Amino acid sequence: MSQAALARQMDAFLSPSQAAIDIRDSFNPRDWVNIYEFAFWASDEGGSQAGLQAGYDRLNPLVAEIQSATAGMGSYEKAQYVQHFMHKNLLSRYIEKQTLITVLLREGSYNCVSSAVLYSILATAAGLDVQGVQTADHAFCVVSTERGPIDNETTNYYGFDPGTQTEFKSQFGSTTGYAYVQPGNYRDRQQIDLRHLVALILYNRMAESSSNQNWGVLAACAINRWYAQGCSRDGRDYDDLVSALLNVGSELIAEKDPSAALLWSDRCIAAYGPSPRWDDFRKIAIQNFMAQAINSGNIQSAKDFLSAHSAELSRSDALDYSIQIEISRIEKTEFQAHNWKAAWQDADAAITRYGQDPRLVQLRSAARNNCFASVYNAAAAAYNKKDFSEAKRLAESGLAEFPGDSRLAQLLNYANSALAGGD
Repeated sequence: MSQAALARQMDAFLSPSQAAIDIRDSFNPRDWVNIYEFAFWASDEGGSQAGLQAGYDRLNPLVAEIQSATAGMGSYEKAQYVQHFMHKNLLSRYIEKQTLITVLLREGSYNCVSSAVLYSILATAAGLDVQGVQTADHAFCVVSTERGPIDNETTNYYGFDPGTQTEFKSQFGSTTGYAYVQPGNYRDRQQIDLRHLVALILYNRMAESSSNQNWGVLAACAINRWYAQGCSRDGRDYDDLVSALLNVGSELIAEKDPSAALLWSDRCIAAYGPSPRWDDFRKIAIQNFMAQAINSGNIQSAKDFLSAHSAELSRSDALDYSIQIEISRIEKTEFQAHNWKAAWQDADAAITRYGQDPRLVQLRSAARNNCFASVYNAAAAAYNKKDFSEAKRLAESGLAEFPGDSRLAQLLNYANSALAGGD
């Protein structure tokens, strides 16, 4: 696939769904239908119209019953009624990771997020004003009443106004494994609107995808969540988005495709803006690309790539890659061809160009030693074959390259003596 075609494919993946855009632009937290459709979409079991309708078929008669039963109640009584009604008619089994509203409506299993979202749907249908509360590892609701804002731990039948319920205190921790965070503990709890509460479904799906290393689903959920929550580049939501996108890029690096990883970072930055974390990622991708190209002997590719990305590298890193390229070129061409003299000369030229790098010095020494061995062995072989004239010529030629070498000088003396004896 061409780079242009791959870029188009990446851009398409990086685009949010239309539903996420619609939620960003027109979500109405006072409309229970809007909340349900957001939750259904976030739960994503194929997004079928039949699945959506199945949820309506489950909810509509219950909503009608709640609205009829609570018509004359005050908001406090009404909020508690909805909590009890929900547990009697819909919730059957707590499962810590069951965050999907679709599964809750179909099977009755729930966790803190799915039960809080369901409560928001039903309480909003009853005319109540509901917000969410998020802690480090838990979520619940807070309801506006004539007595003020009241917490509702939706996972427990007795969770409404939990500070007044002795039954709640004895049951909650054993059921969920979480500790109730009192309203005064502002440091440990964050109030969130219903848009962000429902979006926790996407967040939990992200966590599951991360644990399964399903980076594509993780990124898709992160993109849609960020859009649905309003596209802010401040705070944790944006950090979560960047983290998800980086995971996809890291997988490309792990699959030994750093070129695609760099293209992925280009498209992500174009779509969602720069970040120092992308700078770090690109350095790693460049390092991996250069290592692959150099180790495979693809010297021209390494040179071209270094030229194209030198602006992203420090001067010392660019210099180091240049040295690695030259060493690889000499080793994979002149060393493999046993062209020791050319290797020696090129290593010497590289030292002149790049400085006394220990790797270049070692390479030059190896090339020189191999060059000497080649010259000496050729002269010695001629001498052993009693071709004393050729031995003399090769020894003299060798001394021109390695002046003062005692081994070549000794071999030359042997050759001269043999020629003189022959006279």
